[in-house]
Amino acid sequence: DHYTSHYSTLDPVLQSPPTSLYHHPEYRSLRTELNSAISIAYACMAIDMISLLFGLSIFKKRVNFFQVVTHFFGSVLVCYFVAYSMKAELLWHIVGWTNITTVSVELIGLIVTYHSNSPARW
Repeated sequence: DHYTSHYSTLDPVLQSPPTSLYHHPEYRSLRTELNSAISIAYACMAIDMISLLFGLSIFKKRVNFFQVVTHFFGSVLVCYFVAYSMKAELLWHIVGWTNITTVSVELIGLIVTYHSNSPARW
């Protein structure tokens, strides 16, 4: 069988299905936690993209620089998460430091822009 011959050299933990690594309540809790983190990341991404595509922050160099740097490190951390960790705690840190911080900066920029008399010089 191709599946067993190809994966026979992998770590035995990787060969077993995820449900065998956890008891059923633990697996459901972990799945819920991962889905929550991913949902928050999608919501933050939607806010970032709407603000960028509607031109609300496209010309703010500092905000865009911050987003590029933060998302670069977020991409590297997600690669690490997928390759080595797969622990929900790490995913929450990635979402917190790379998605929620950029949305916070984006929202602060929008508030400053629309509630000040002069254009924001971010």
